[in-house]
Amino acid sequence: MLFEPKSLILRTIVPGRYIQPALLIAILIFQTPVFAAPHGVTVTPPASRTVEPRAFTTLAFTITNTGTNKDTFLLSPHLPQGWSTISSLGPITLKPGGHKKKLLTVSVPPTALSTIAYPIGLTVTSKLDAAVTATATARLHIKDMLGLRLTPGPYPELVWAGETVHYDFEIKNLGNSNDVFEIKATSSRKWKFKLSEKRVALGPYKKKKIHLILKVPSEVQQDQLHVLSFQVVSVKATQQGMDISDEAKIRLKTITVPDKDGSVYLELPASMELEVSQSNDQNNSMPETRLRIEMAGELSEEYATRLYFNNTFFEDDGAEEDYRFDLNKKDQWDLSMGHTFADFTRLTEDLSGRGISTRTYSKHLETVFWAGLSNDNDSDIIIDDGDEKDDNDEYDNDTEEDAYAVGASLIGLINKRGKIKATSTFTTRKDNDWKRHLYSVAGEYQLFEPLTISGEIAYGSEGISDREKKDSAWFTRSDFSWNSMGFSAEYYHGGTDYPGGITDEEGIGIYSQYQPIEPLTLWVDYQRYNDNVDNNPENITTKTEKLRCGPQFRYGIWPTLDITWELEKEKNNNETPLSGRDNVKETISLGMYKAFPILSLSTRGKWGRDKDKLRANSTRTSEYNVIVSGYFKQFNWEVGYTRDESLEDDRDSSEIKEKMEYRLGCRLFNLLDLNAEYTNETSRCDNDETTREETFDVDLTLSKKIGIGKNNSLDIKFESNNLTEDKDKEWKIGLIWRSEFAAPIPWMKTKGRVKGQLFLDENGDGKRGPDESVYPKTRITMNKIHVYTDDKGIFEFPVQEPDTYVLDMDISNLSSGIVPVTPLPMNIDLKKGDSVFMDIALEQVGTIQGMVFDDVDKNLTINDDEEGLSPIRLILLRGDKEVQEAFTDQKGKYVLSDVKPGDYIVKIDKAYLPRRYVMTTPETVPVKIVSKEQLLDLNFGAHEKPRKIIKTFFKKKK
Repeated sequence: MLFEPKSLILRTIVPGRYIQPALLIAILIFQTPVFAAPHGVTVTPPASRTVEPRAFTTLAFTITNTGTNKDTFLLSPHLPQGWSTISSLGPITLKPGGHKKKLLTVSVPPTALSTIAYPIGLTVTSKLDAAVTATATARLHIKDMLGLRLTPGPYPELVWAGETVHYDFEIKNLGNSNDVFEIKATSSRKWKFKLSEKRVALGPYKKKKIHLILKVPSEVQQDQLHVLSFQVVSVKATQQGMDISDEAKIRLKTITVPDKDGSVYLELPASMELEVSQSNDQNNSMPETRLRIEMAGELSEEYATRLYFNNTFFEDDGAEEDYRFDLNKKDQWDLSMGHTFADFTRLTEDLSGRGISTRTYSKHLETVFWAGLSNDNDSDIIIDDGDEKDDNDEYDNDTEEDAYAVGASLIGLINKRGKIKATSTFTTRKDNDWKRHLYSVAGEYQLFEPLTISGEIAYGSEGISDREKKDSAWFTRSDFSWNSMGFSAEYYHGGTDYPGGITDEEGIGIYSQYQPIEPLTLWVDYQRYNDNVDNNPENITTKTEKLRCGPQFRYGIWPTLDITWELEKEKNNNETPLSGRDNVKETISLGMYKAFPILSLSTRGKWGRDKDKLRANSTRTSEYNVIVSGYFKQFNWEVGYTRDESLEDDRDSSEIKEKMEYRLGCRLFNLLDLNAEYTNETSRCDNDETTREETFDVDLTLSKKIGIGKNNSLDIKFESNNLTEDKDKEWKIGLIWRSEFAAPIPWMKTKGRVKGQLFLDENGDGKRGPDESVYPKTRITMNKIHVYTDDKGIFEFPVQEPDTYVLDMDISNLSSGIVPVTPLPMNIDLKKGDSVFMDIALEQVGTIQGMVFDDVDKNLTINDDEEGLSPIRLILLRGDKEVQEAFTDQKGKYVLSDVKPGDYIVKIDKAYLPRRYVMTTPETVPVKIVSKEQLLDLNFGAHEKPRKIIKTFFKKKK
């Protein structure tokens, strides 16, 4: 054969050439399609679908080889910006007419919008002929996801009475579609506030700042904690029956400052409460009496203090008083006296009881100190019989304050990345020679940003006289935190006789967590420890190993889900059945929690097996617990179900315990508190023996608060417990008197105050007379602070730091024609303790008007036939200073308005007179303007000078 069919076709279809019959016959023999292409391809996209953000979706594209030859095709995806694929897109080879489905898995980004149909394209190109290509596009619609976040901006935690406070809140739409958000704000004390917007529309992932202005009342008391709640609700979610909202609460402390002798002193809020009560189980005939006094507040911007005292008298148990005094300077030091405590280190623990504690802060050094009578209830005081430690020794574990103790720590800071800490504590008993000394050196250092290492080594001794026990302890720890992954590991060792935080124990601990995606967290916790660290053969050594791990799911409004798998092994070196242990316990638990607007649901299941290898038996256990609780108006309720089941495999015996609990509480009429509880417990064994126990309990509290004057109240209270029980019924009745007052500190001048009065000075003497009017609701400013005058025209600024301030007012609030006499703005030099009273006098301006006329007859008065001149400039002068100007209208009339009371000169500018006009009246007129005066007829006349007649004579020529 001379030609391939392909070559033969190309030669026979060239236009304009003669085709021989033999060649034509060859074409018919090979039956080659004249119009078929050797290379071709088509791509069929999948149907549109709806997917969720943060999800993976798989699309099936069908690729068909429409060519006549076998071909290899290259694949190229086309994804929107920010999208990605996890599919392998290698070349595929297809026979003529063959087809294949190619799966393309794409990752939907969390910022995908529901308002856009996203195109997912796939382009297929022939490897043999690059001109042969095909593209198909699938459309993905994003499910409408709703969400929001409310972030409060920086705000002052300390405000002054009468102050105006500004807040900024940022609202961000976390949803992928447009949404409208309703903004609600509530004040716990019903203080006045104003929102810049109450409803805002935001696009996907857009944010906006909302401004709120809060007015703190002048008569506020400092001990009344104020809570400002700011809530944002998604309107779209509400329409869909969902609750998507966020709330921020801001707590404010307030300071009140009274005026005493013209100076400003500090006073702190205080309260005193006296309770007298009698109960049925009280043996003492005297009623139980409790006294509580508390005073706390900010002494200044840096200093704060608190005094607390609580004591109960005539009580059977004879409880001692509880008192504490705190004084601190911001970021520098704090001091506590009374029932106080101090934290030291892990190995030296802490000290607490009646004493004094201090802590100081500086740039490179910190200190901690405690001294007093310690609650030394963690140490067993040995009453030794003279021989070695044995069972004949007695132990005194008295929990009362029976030991003197002192402790101190010195902490040095190293380059903001580490610190070293030296600690020493000493404790001794009051009634014997027992003593305890602890010495510790600890350190912490950040090697680089994610990795921090720390450790501590300690030495201690404890005992009586020459029979002291001495030993040491140490631990080391490393922490690694980077992005979504965290890891920590530690090793610790406590000697057998070490008297501090870790005694006769050695172990390691490892914890790690990882968050692959936002709602999912994976964690693992491993611990291994043993006692008898000195391997004393007379003691039993117990080794324990625990492994816990699982995922946690927390995302938006979805239920919180926790899954935990736990393996615990415990083994000692005693193989006797009586005291030996070789146990393996394995459990898995599943917990879920979801909160709704008026109820919450909590459920947990736990399944496990406990194997005792030494005794060759095992027990399977299962636990189920469901709790549904909620509230509605004055009622709260809870329903709980618990089921415990255990099955011993070797004995084939089981036990099932079920428990139902119902609780209901309510508060009615602000008077009655009622709490009822019903419990039903059932226990079943293999022999079908069933035991049932039911309990029903009702507790009742009646309380009525009666006001007995300003800041005083009296509570009448009755309590009764176990009303339905036959035994152990309890009741108590009492009176509670409470008083709230301000305790002044007369020697502390803190700040200064500016206040004053705004009035209309009608007689011009600069002082307010009894008949002169005041101006309420007028805005007065001092620097960036503003207040409004009250019904008496009084304004009062919150107390301020000593400084120079600029006082001004908003004249737009004044009526037309009213202007201040006092020159504003005005500088005020405020000193510590000053109380400045400023009178701002107002006056009603006058008006000067008249006419500039053409005084034709020069009689200085306006006749009916005389017209006005225009435009003529008139000038108002005060001394040599030009105050204002005016021009006459077409009728020659002019008006000089808003003229303050005083002496002026009205002058006509002759340069504006018409040509050849001269004044007939004086060109300047002195005037005196008083409040509200209207000078209506101040006229000026001018006339045109007559033209001169010039006669010209001509001599005739001869």
